[in-house]
Amino acid sequence: MIEFKIFRDIFQFEKGKTQLAYYAGTLGLNEAVYLVFVPNTVKLTDVREQKETIEGIVIETFIVLYDEKKDF
Repeated sequence: MIEFKIFRDIFQFEKGKTQLAYYAGTLGLNEAVYLVFVPNTVKLTDVREQKETIEGIVIETFIVLYDEKKDF
């Protein structure tokens, strides 16, 4: 399972991972991918690519940086 999100704030970023783990678990999956589009204006101190286990589900996070002015 892959979930796409646009980064809004760190709270929503973290909440999205927990939601994805729940959705994957209800489908009987052991892992899922969290693909997050992050505007280049955001400082990535707390937002990073990683693999972690949440509620027994492996969530692999990937970050895609974009320029709001040029890309959209």
